[in-house]
Amino acid sequence: MKKKGAHYRYLVVGGTGMLAPFCQSLKPKEVIIAARFLSHKVQLEALHNKQLCVPLDYDCTTSKAQFLEAVKQWHDLKYCILWIHSSAHAFSCALIEQLALLPKPPCILHIFGSNTHDQMIFECARKNKVDFIPIRLGQKTTPKGSRWLTHQEISQQILDAIKNHMNKQNL
Repeated sequence: MKKKGAHYRYLVVGGTGMLAPFCQSLKPKEVIIAARFLSHKVQLEALHNKQLCVPLDYDCTTSKAQFLEAVKQWHDLKYCILWIHSSAHAFSCALIEQLALLPKPPCILHIFGSNTHDQMIFECARKNKVDFIPIRLGQKTTPKGSRWLTHQEISQQILDAIKNHMNKQNL
């Protein structure tokens, strides 16, 4: 599951439709996208030609096991952008535990909705001693009222968090 000459730095798990602008902003040989790939077909097809796309159905035991096994190969990861529905907290924690076993574990950026409280994920990251950045999504207030964030705004939040983390780490 590795493209020739690739140096993967980013693992994006879930949320790929809304994170398409983020994924497109990265160098093709630096990102691994893991998702079901059932929705947002047009966006994902555009990405599929450039980035390594790995099928992942976290409701399927075989798919989860194969994915967690593949993670062991990705030693150069710097960031894992984790956006999985709250029904899959156990899988999210299993992924964090697997990433923590890498020689240099990546920073976990956990994306979650404004109505979600994911203390379990935070505790899992703390217990496994990995860098963890929570990113809570929400609404934006404008003169016309409030609205949900756009895909571009969500992606920009992630890019800003990564940039801030890199500055703190002197990367």
